[in-house]
Amino acid sequence: MRRSLLTILCILMLLMAAAPVSAGEEPVEFSTFLSITSPKQYETVWSDLVPPEVTVTGRAEASNGIRDVVVESSAGKFSCGNATDFSCTVPVAEGNETITVTLIDNLGKTSEAVLHIHVNVDIPPPLWIYVIGTVRDIDGRPIPDATVRFESVLPLAWGPHPVTTGTAGDGGYLIESAFGYAQNVSVEKEGYLPLHREVVFENITNRLDLELEPEPPQTQTAPGFSAGMGVVALAGGLLLAVRAAGAGMKIAPLIAASAIFFFLWAVMPVTLASHGSIGSGSVIFLLSLVSLAGSVQFLRAMRHESPRWRRGIPFVAVCTALALWTGIVAWAVPYHLGDPAFQMMLLLPPAAALLLSSFPDDCRDRVRIPIVVVAVLGIISLFLALDAFLKFIPSPVPAPGVMEFVGPLYVLLLMPLVGLLLILAGVACR
Repeated sequence: MRRSLLTILCILMLLMAAAPVSAGEEPVEFSTFLSITSPKQYETVWSDLVPPEVTVTGRAEASNGIRDVVVESSAGKFSCGNATDFSCTVPVAEGNETITVTLIDNLGKTSEAVLHIHVNVDIPPPLWIYVIGTVRDIDGRPIPDATVRFESVLPLAWGPHPVTTGTAGDGGYLIESAFGYAQNVSVEKEGYLPLHREVVFENITNRLDLELEPEPPQTQTAPGFSAGMGVVALAGGLLLAVRAAGAGMKIAPLIAASAIFFFLWAVMPVTLASHGSIGSGSVIFLLSLVSLAGSVQFLRAMRHESPRWRRGIPFVAVCTALALWTGIVAWAVPYHLGDPAFQMMLLLPPAAALLLSSFPDDCRDRVRIPIVVVAVLGIISLFLALDAFLKFIPSPVPAPGVMEFVGPLYVLLLMPLVGLLLILAGVACR
């Protein structure tokens, strides 16, 4: 009997050991969800604060409840609280930065999301905008084949970033990828007065309808007497005046060669006086022709007086390139990506330093100080030209640089100084 009871007890113990775990003893399952909505992965972030800061936003969920959401950057760890939708601003380092967001639930379980961004410490650049619209006359009729041009108001190193298009048969136009909200808008069509207007847009996609007025009969240009022909005629007269100055004289050719250095002082009054009908390209074309004529006449005289006359050839080359671009290429190729005239003009000061070094020995001793000053300004100009040409290459994220601040001051003040020193050198060696 006792042996039977022991056998029964052993069987019961084996059955209990083999029985499955009850539902109340099953392991507890948990789930989490973590998503970062801003900034995006590999995004370039702009901050004008020192140290820079980035706002991290996202959504976190946990089946066991949220204890904390922690954001970690190279500057340290920061708590964003336990809300489902989190947003917190954290300090970061300039350049490449890694941000780690950690979700901690009430049981201590964690979930992570890693974000790689690039931080620029500067004022955020404006966005690329798109504009559609229709060009009509004062009676509401559409104007086809009109030229619509948008130029960024911002002073950019690689030029004003023009975007040009033409109107369709219904007068409609589309401007794509104009840089910045502030734009100089111009519309031109033969038989109509040109339209020039500065517009500040508020959205990425905009609509702007434009209206052209017919050209009055008394202001219509007779054949052969256009504004372009007037510029060419004036340039030809100046060339003849320089040539008539006489061989062997250095003052007149150098005065003519210095004309291009005063282009900004000439552009502003001419543009204002003509109400924008004569653009900066026409003024630069005229001045580059005058400087080209003066420098060629100067080198012709130097061939008989100095063995170093070939040092003036780079100046002639830069003036020739400016004249070709502003007088031919820029008009023949209306859809060019940028305007390199500004970059080419930064090559003028170093070329002027070489031009001055071509003086005869007896004259070089009298103009040593102007030569040194122009050489120093030429070195500065070379660095600015290099920076400008590098930024002339389109960038995915255009950013303001040194040229936007130093370039205009250099062109306004120091380039005219180079022109004045050329004139003084010519007076001293007369």
